[in-house]
Order: sequence, then structure tokens, then C-alpha cells
Amino acid sequence: MKLFFLYLRLELKRCVRMLPYLIGASLILALILGGSAYFLSQTLYDGVLTEKIRVAITVPKEDELAARAVAMVQSMPSMESTCEFRQMEEEEAFQALKDNEVFAVMRIPENVVSDILNGRNTPVELFLPKNAGIEGYIFKELAEAGTLSLASAQAAIYAKDEYLMSIGENAK
Repeated sequence: MKLFFLYLRLELKRCVRMLPYLIGASLILALILGGSAYFLSQTLYDGVLTEKIRVAITVPKEDELAARAVAMVQSMPSMESTCEFRQMEEEEAFQALKDNEVFAVMRIPENVVSDILNGRNTPVELFLPKNAGIEGYIFKELAEAGTLSLASAQAAIYAKDEYLMSIGENAK
């Protein structure tokens, strides 16, 4: 048992001698990791996108409601900060997509707003180039988020309509 305590005392003495080296190495590692994290966060999260995503929109000339809906979407803060919309004729828009002047083309069909109000849900067509890159991915995610927002709003409207119709039938 005496040898055990002697061995324990020698090991503790060795550990105490190594403690300054261990603390110094830990501080150096912490400085390296902290500096790397700081510079990476500055690189990744510094500012906004340098270039807005250019999107061509084709709107039927006779559809005033669709033009107003496009204007409303353009004025949304999330869209203003990331996208630049250009209204073009369909042939001109697809030529701009081929020439890489725009990152996407949105073709809005006729009567899309009245179809949404009537529950028909006519889809807006989105065309992206094959090599869309990060801009195309970002715009695709924004479009899908807008679709989900519209779908949830429509579901609320349909639920309210059904509820009011059921109340009206029960009241008679």
C-alpha cells in the first residue's frame, strides 16, 4: 500500500509540472479556433447578396389583376432585397434566359388571380436554366415559400367558407 501512495504522489507531481504546458496549448487552440470562427462568420454573413436575382415575368396584357399581383409581390421586402423583376414579352423573356441576362422566367397564365379566388389554383410556371447555380436555388426556394404561404391562406379561406356554410345550414 505504501508503494501505491508513493506512485500516486509521483504521478500527481508529474501532472502538476505538465499543467502549464496543457493550459498554454489549450489557450493557443482556443485562439486559433476563435479566430477561425470569427473570420468565417464575417466572410459568410457579411452584408447581403452582391447581385440581385434577375427574373423575367410574362404577364398577359389583358389581365389587370395579375399585373397588380405581380406589383404586390415585387414590393414585398423579402423580394425587393433579393430579386429584380422585369416584365417582358414571352419570346423576349426566354431569349434573355438563353443569353443568361435573367436567372429565371415566370410565366403567369391568364386569369390566375380570379382562378385563385375561385379555388382552381392555376399554377404559375417557373423556368430555370440547367446551370442555375446558387441564384436559381435561392429563387426556387423563395418561389416554393410563396407557394406554401398562398396555400395556407387558401386553406384558411376554404375552412372559413365551409364553417360559415355549415352554420348557415344549421341555423335554418
